[in-house]
Amino acid sequence: MPNVFESMIVSPDGRSFTFKIREGLKWSDGVPVTTEDVRFWYEDILLNEEITPSISADLRSGGEVFKLEIVDDYTFRMIFKEPNMVLPWRITKSWVAGTSFVVPSHYIKQFHPKYVGKEKAQQIAKENGFDNWWQFVQARCLNSDSWLRNPDLPVLFPWKLSRRTTDTMLVLERNPYYFKIDPEGNQLPYIDEIVHYLVQNSQMLVFKAITGEVDMQGRNLSVADLQLLLANQEKGGYRVIFEKQGIGSDVTLWFNQNYEEDEILASILRDVRFRQAISLAINREEIWQLVYHGLGEPRQASLIKGVKYYDPEWEKAFAEYDPERANKLLDELEKKLEI
Repeated sequence: MPNVFESMIVSPDGRSFTFKIREGLKWSDGVPVTTEDVRFWYEDILLNEEITPSISADLRSGGEVFKLEIVDDYTFRMIFKEPNMVLPWRITKSWVAGTSFVVPSHYIKQFHPKYVGKEKAQQIAKENGFDNWWQFVQARCLNSDSWLRNPDLPVLFPWKLSRRTTDTMLVLERNPYYFKIDPEGNQLPYIDEIVHYLVQNSQMLVFKAITGEVDMQGRNLSVADLQLLLANQEKGGYRVIFEKQGIGSDVTLWFNQNYEEDEILASILRDVRFRQAISLAINREEIWQLVYHGLGEPRQASLIKGVKYYDPEWEKAFAEYDPERANKLLDELEKKLEI
């Protein structure tokens, strides 16, 4: 979403959000992006109970769905009943369902009963193997992976699905209308085509890597495969690069603070001493060596060095392996709760 919008103005009370779409922005089929794409999403997708039976809490406040105000062809305003200051953060997350509120309306309208009639919309759905029109629209146009299944779907991404895609090969081709350029004025992306080979398991992926069949791979590789990948670098003609990530921990335990079914258990979960004890009972050094082969570093799940607000005390807080101290904290908790 930050790519799509030129600006966002938040009212002092956190209830109103005014967005400006970049003028000149186009879908991958060359059609301009305007507030009609937002209006269509709001009125014909979000508020349509067939296709959206449950509206995301991110788009509600005070028990009500936000109101949409179209200012002009490129400006619109979202107005909430109560402050919703978490919205800017939520819409930057691609995995947050229901908050991608700019859709290719010119394309989706041809499948929507409001624009083509219920009979035709149903006919199109059934011809494509769906029982209802809304199932077809959701699968082919609105799901997070729709663009990887439907080559006709207009997108705003650097690449779009190619018709060369098969059951064993996923091909992405350059979006000719992608709006970004480099400092020298060259349109991005540089790469015209990306080919993903679809394999049955991670072992097949590793085999392709060590035999030099993979140009670049970051996902679906396990630390358990590291030694094999390192040993075959020269033979396979590739490099293993250790990329520093902006996260403080690979695994984090989250205890439910809203649990209510058992009063005693709820009190335990909400007492900070319980969480401190659990942290002290984890042997990070052992996990570091046995699971991660000495890569990374044992630490607490806090901000990493070099990041704003980083605090070295947070990094080490209750991160040492100290079962004795953990037991003392649990004993204190036991006395308090009279368990």
